[in-house]
Amino acid sequence: SEHNSTRRIVSAGVASATRDDQLFSKGGSNCQEEDKGPRKLDPSMFQLVYTSNGPTIVRKRRVFGPEPLVEQDESLQGHRELSDLERSGGNVMFTLRTMLRYHTSRVPVLMETWLTTLNRSKLFIVTDGEDGALRTQADERGMRYVVVPTECGNMSSGLKLCCKAGTEFSLAFQEENLHYDWFCHVDDDMYVVTETLVNTLAGLRGSGAKGKPLYFGYPGSDWRKPRCIKGASEIGAAGFEYHFAVGGLYCLSREMLTLVQPHLGTGLKFSDACLKLFEPEDVTVGAIIGSVFNLTLSRTTLIHSHGVHLGLAVDPHTLASQIAFSYGYGSLRWGEEEDNVVCVPGALFPLKEDRSQFWSLHCHLHPELHTCLKQKQWLQTNSRLVPQGRWVHCMFW
Repeated sequence: SEHNSTRRIVSAGVASATRDDQLFSKGGSNCQEEDKGPRKLDPSMFQLVYTSNGPTIVRKRRVFGPEPLVEQDESLQGHRELSDLERSGGNVMFTLRTMLRYHTSRVPVLMETWLTTLNRSKLFIVTDGEDGALRTQADERGMRYVVVPTECGNMSSGLKLCCKAGTEFSLAFQEENLHYDWFCHVDDDMYVVTETLVNTLAGLRGSGAKGKPLYFGYPGSDWRKPRCIKGASEIGAAGFEYHFAVGGLYCLSREMLTLVQPHLGTGLKFSDACLKLFEPEDVTVGAIIGSVFNLTLSRTTLIHSHGVHLGLAVDPHTLASQIAFSYGYGSLRWGEEEDNVVCVPGALFPLKEDRSQFWSLHCHLHPELHTCLKQKQWLQTNSRLVPQGRWVHCMFW
C-alpha cells in the first residue's frame, strides 16, 4: 500500500535523528516521551506524493485535535462594528526580526511587497547591526530601525536570539507604543497578508474577548501532544503541559503583554527565562504564558511555515484568505534540492527570478499594482522569450 511504501522509504532514507544535546533543542516536545537516546522518526508523519521529478517524501501537517480552530469559530464573524483604527490595522504593531547577513537577500523583497500594505500599522525592523542604506529606507517609509543592545551580541547563539526577542518585546512597552492593542512578531522569511491578519485579530477582540489576554499563532506541536517543562525550574513545575506558537509569526494582545512583561519585557529578562526553561525563544513565550498564567494559545491553521510542503498545505485558490506564508530554499525533497514555496496560480515570475515566490504572490493579491501589470503585459507580448527557469505548477490542486 501507499502507507507501507512511505514507511519503507522513510525508514530507509532517514532512519533516525540524532538528539541535539545543545542548548535550546526543539526535539522531544511530547511530555509522554522518554529520553532513550536517538529518536526514530515517525513514518506516519510523512506521506508519499508523485511529482514531475518522481516520488517524493513530504511531511504532513500537524494534527490539531477536535477543538474548533480559530478561523472556524463563529466569534470571528464579527458581532460588533469595528472602528476605523481596527480596520486599518492602526492598533497593531509589528516587529520584523532580521540580521545584517539577510539585509540584501531577504529584506528587499519584503520592503517591496507585503510591508507596503501595512497602512497605519507600525513596523520596527530589529536587527543586529548598523546598515545606513536600510535605516534610510526605513526612515523614509515611517518605519523604525532598531539595533539590539550590545549585551545581546556577547551571548551564545541560542541566548542571543532570546535577547533579540526581548528587545522586540521591550518596544511594545515604550510610552509612544502603549496605544497599540496588538504586538506581532514576524521573521524575515515570511509574507503576511495583513488584511486577513488584522481582521482576524479584530475578530478575536470583538468576540467578547476585549480586555482578556490573548496569544495567537500556529501551534508548534500536535495539539494532542503538548510540550512540557522537562525539569523543575523557577518558572514552572516539571511535567507542566503547554502549547506554543511557531516563531515565524505570532501575536500577543496588550493585556497579554502586560502579564508577561516581568518575564519577557527586556532582552536580559527574556534570556534569563530561556535559560531557566532550557528552551528557544518561541517555545519560551508559550511556556511562560502556559505555566505562569495558565493561559493557552488561540490557534490557527492559516499561518504556513516551510516546515510543511507548502504546495500541498495551501490551496492556491484561497491565498487571499490565508494569514502568512514562508519559503525554504532547497528544503523540500529528501536527498535533493527543491525549493519549498507556495503555489501561486498564474505566477508572473519564475523561481529563477523570484525564489520565494513572494512577488508572484503579491501580484496575485494585488494585480492592480504597476509592477504587476507591467510584468503581465511583458509576458503576454514576449511569450516566446519567456525564460526557461522553473515555474511553480499547482499540480496538487
